[in-house]
Amino acid sequence: MRRKLACGSLAVILGIRLAGFSVWIAAGIGLAAFFVYLFLQNDVRDRRDRRFWAAVLILFALGIVRSGFAGVQYRACTAPEYRGPHTAAAKVLACEGPDERGNSRLEVRLLSLDGGRPPGGKVLVTTRKTVDPAKLTGCVITFRAELELPDPAVNPRCFDQRRYLRSKGVYHICYAAAFRIVRDRPSHVERYQRFVCSVKARFLRRAGEDREAGLLAGILFGETGRMDEDETEKYRKNGIAHILAVSGLHIGILYALYAAVRKRSRSKALCAAVFLLIPFYASLAMWRVSVVRAVALVLLNELGRVNDRRYDLLTSLSAVAAGSLIADPFTLDDPSFHLSYLAVASMAVIGPVIEKHLPQGLAVPVSVQSGLIPYTAYAFNTVPAGAILFNLPVLAVLPLLVMFSMGAAACTMLPVPFPDSIGAVLLTSAKACARLVEILNDAFAGTGLSFDVCSPSPAVLAIFYLVLFAGASDTFRILRKRGEVRKSMLVVCACFCLFLITIPLSVSPFDRADLVMVDVGQGDCLHFRYPGGADVLIDGGGKEDYDIGKNVLKPYLLKNGVRKVRLAYATHLHTDHYKGLRELAGGKMILDLKTEGKTGDVVWFGGGKDRDNCIEILSPDQREPDADDENKNSLIFKAHIKGVTVLVTGDLGEEGEKALVKKYQGTDALDCDVLKVSHHGSRTSSCDEFLEAVSPAAALIGVGRKNTYGHPAPEVIERLEACGARVFRTDRDGAVGVSVKDGGLEFMTMRRD
Repeated sequence: MRRKLACGSLAVILGIRLAGFSVWIAAGIGLAAFFVYLFLQNDVRDRRDRRFWAAVLILFALGIVRSGFAGVQYRACTAPEYRGPHTAAAKVLACEGPDERGNSRLEVRLLSLDGGRPPGGKVLVTTRKTVDPAKLTGCVITFRAELELPDPAVNPRCFDQRRYLRSKGVYHICYAAAFRIVRDRPSHVERYQRFVCSVKARFLRRAGEDREAGLLAGILFGETGRMDEDETEKYRKNGIAHILAVSGLHIGILYALYAAVRKRSRSKALCAAVFLLIPFYASLAMWRVSVVRAVALVLLNELGRVNDRRYDLLTSLSAVAAGSLIADPFTLDDPSFHLSYLAVASMAVIGPVIEKHLPQGLAVPVSVQSGLIPYTAYAFNTVPAGAILFNLPVLAVLPLLVMFSMGAAACTMLPVPFPDSIGAVLLTSAKACARLVEILNDAFAGTGLSFDVCSPSPAVLAIFYLVLFAGASDTFRILRKRGEVRKSMLVVCACFCLFLITIPLSVSPFDRADLVMVDVGQGDCLHFRYPGGADVLIDGGGKEDYDIGKNVLKPYLLKNGVRKVRLAYATHLHTDHYKGLRELAGGKMILDLKTEGKTGDVVWFGGGKDRDNCIEILSPDQREPDADDENKNSLIFKAHIKGVTVLVTGDLGEEGEKALVKKYQGTDALDCDVLKVSHHGSRTSSCDEFLEAVSPAAALIGVGRKNTYGHPAPEVIERLEACGARVFRTDRDGAVGVSVKDGGLEFMTMRRD
């Protein structure tokens, strides 16, 4: 093996991932591997090979130990006693000004909590107070707030804010209406941070508020808050969103400039000045994961050049990755880490193979996209089929944009008026380049070469990358040419073992659920999975200032294998029931959306009129267009799935419930196994007469956390429990799954804290 450090970094990753799954299983595998090493070491003649495998085992064990220690530390820092209202003193590490909602965010490290010892980790503080990073960074502040844990994933396989923020070192979040500065004595490092913030603020202020200025902020600093959300979505679908993430490409452009100056100038002072642009720009970009990786690779390259040592990209990348993960194992949960390192690994391993068949200028984007597109499909449910071609013109413009922008930013540090300086020309040139990128992005979006796809399972993704990288590696090619079948089979077996480890990550208890109450916040959404692959939604939640369809329902469906919804019903046209479905239908993910129906309507599933698999409407007999309350027009469904019945009541009030009981008196039409509680558990619903007629075994309540309506009412919970129903609510349980097996019910929840 030529690049042995790559194997060592994989050992660290494997140790961290196994320890995250189970420390005891990881330790058992490590112990077994150690005994295998002892048993086989006498058969390995080359002493260097023995040292190599010993080093791999040590790195594997180090990954386990670091992950286990980090897990214990995290659990101690997030213990229940730290949650709740506290008076805190903290040092401001970073902050950003108000967003479109007027909220500012401060990243702080606690110094004390109620005068005592604070937990570790950082806290993300949201406040309505306007902040200035150039003045607040490094200050000690006090505030009164309620510390909370970030939200975990509330729907299966969906975004986990808790894990994401933990990968950034943030353990708690809170909202502080105000704060007070108690000390403003920044250190030299914090003074430098303030200076960097002031340079960036002056540049953005002078760039203006137009569309091009927003794109410059995204490309240069990774701050996409000034950009329209639809525009950002276009970049992602076109496969060129990496230019908005301050990728290592930006550092590479500056390093190329340094290399050009170094070749043409013998002035060490000039070379040093140009080289210092790299860490200065990294500071402007807030030392993001991709930036840290790129700067580390640049430094290793320079060290190799100065010491006349050969530089190998994959070996350097492996060293940086192993060092980063040993320093903070939670970094492995950061999607930016995956994208950044996967792109460079693809370029290092696949690139040399592709360069034999394509020109280098085309081989680099082809190799990078070959590695990124499968992960993009998994993480973002998008396949940008035209990404390789789209990147070519954008990457041709990007170096000019970065160079002009950096020159304009440098001019902001000069004591001359900006409009009269050469910086104005540089800024105008940078905005012209940004405008060209926008034109290209709009043109690419019109080609339709981007597709929404269901997420492949982690096991499929793992086997793809193992085959791709192992097949393209130098080791495998050398073994194949030498005809060493035994060693080639060992490589295949190692890949297969790694594949087996990923299988538990691909399985979710919700895979066997026939009904899922999706957590859409303050709203209702029921997802029925009928035999034959028929997916049905009843209601879809909704919020006035938030796209539930795009941001919640679409990711949930695609990440759980649903490309199209066969049928969707809205019980009534209130925002918290209908808006999400309308947004999802706008994305062409619903084949048939219905908002009306009448008593007696039945939809059959399973290829025939099977009473065990259908949805029937129990009420109303006819819609009242002049009703003073839309809730009175709620469609009442009785869904039959595998012989189990689910009663869906929309926002029916007590008056409507009593009318329904009277209408079906003497029949078992209302009797059900699972009740979707009406009106989110409002005290004006779920009366005793209705619950007696329904007699459910379980009750599902769709309700948002800390809602201002007081839902669900305590008396409703008491009535449901009194009638013998198990109560599940999305504000506490997250998504709720119901599995039907042999006529019995099995429940699963996301167990939201």
